[in-house]
Amino acid sequence: MKILIKESQYNLLLEQNNPNIVKAYNEIVKGAKFPLGTAKDVILKAFDYIKNSSEFHTLRSMFKDKKTGYSSFEEMINEEYDRFDYDDIIKLQKKLYSIGVVLDFERGENRLGSPLFFGNVKITYDTNFKNIENVVKVNNKCTSKYPPLLKQAQDYWRKWLSSPITKQKFKKNWNVQPKNDTVGGKKVDDIFEEYFDCIDSLKLVFYDNTMRHPPGYNEIILSKAKSAYAFVTRTTPENVYVNCSMDDDDALETLIHEIQHLLYEIKPLNPSINISNVFIKPGDKKIGPKDVLGVLKNNSTTDSQYDTNSDNSENIKLNGKILGLPWTDISFWDLSVKVEIRRRIKNNNDLGYICRETEKASNIQSIRNLFGIKPGQNITPEMLKPYINNEKHNTDVSWLLLCWASNGFKDIRLFLSDINKLAFQDTKPTDNTRPV
Repeated sequence: MKILIKESQYNLLLEQNNPNIVKAYNEIVKGAKFPLGTAKDVILKAFDYIKNSSEFHTLRSMFKDKKTGYSSFEEMINEEYDRFDYDDIIKLQKKLYSIGVVLDFERGENRLGSPLFFGNVKITYDTNFKNIENVVKVNNKCTSKYPPLLKQAQDYWRKWLSSPITKQKFKKNWNVQPKNDTVGGKKVDDIFEEYFDCIDSLKLVFYDNTMRHPPGYNEIILSKAKSAYAFVTRTTPENVYVNCSMDDDDALETLIHEIQHLLYEIKPLNPSINISNVFIKPGDKKIGPKDVLGVLKNNSTTDSQYDTNSDNSENIKLNGKILGLPWTDISFWDLSVKVEIRRRIKNNNDLGYICRETEKASNIQSIRNLFGIKPGQNITPEMLKPYINNEKHNTDVSWLLLCWASNGFKDIRLFLSDINKLAFQDTKPTDNTRPV
């Protein structure tokens, strides 16, 4: 798809589709222009609306309108915070660090050795910096939050796997023959018993971003897990590793997501090709990393006008019409996936993650829980609509939509119909209110 847009227009599009960024900026303006002096607590709290470094980058560009009295975020901090505001600077630094933004600055000391803020603020998106304090986040707030959620996630999976519909669909997915009732040499009942054994044996292991290894597991290196809410591994399938440095608003869905990965390692509930085909438009081939790089090469997002005759524009318009949304709400996800791909290329991160089958299976299962979907029930376009237009946010929904966008915006009705077919025997629409 050839979507070309100037940087100023791109920022406007992001602002329109993420009102939280505008809310954050308005709060910062209020804090900077507070009648009795800078309201640093107001500025700090404004960043509660900002969830990641991409949103901060958009927020940062809004300073060009000078409503704060300054033309940049850095200029505002340098001027509004004096040398005795060191503690406020550290609070701000920690807050930004939690969303992947580094605020570095010059520091000094008074004659008593107390630290002072000497300005020269610099913003980067690199985690290698000096001033941030090593704050241990594995505390009672974190360790008491997750045990009841793990129990809920385990119960969720037990109920899902106990449904006769789930086992029937598993057999159909894997073309199990009644005469032997096996998949890959294993009895279906034995596979499901392994699922339940895996779920029953789970325990939580807590870590934070000050650690090199999770406590007691020196063989696991955490360098690639510092931006994760949680993760699991093949080598320790009894553990769910939870990152206490992250503030996860969707913690239950995260645990359901991670348990799916462990079950996938035993045997996927759906063959990988079935999951991949959910996202592919009729007649299209599966998109791989080389195809993604080609899309980026041919589709710049700066220095030109939006091309409404581009490859995906008709699909964007079609889905907007189906959902009753302006096309800009749909195209937001096209721009978002390009930003994510560029970020992954720049940081040498895994491009395949965006549409990897086990990740999509986890996204889908977590979304089913989010919407209260039971075996035999449907996810509907209306359920996703407030997430597509950014009225609501959920991490698993966002990753699902990014993969949908990267594959060219398949008709949302067909897309969800194919997702629904992964989970139940019949292909006819099912009333979500029916008892299961």
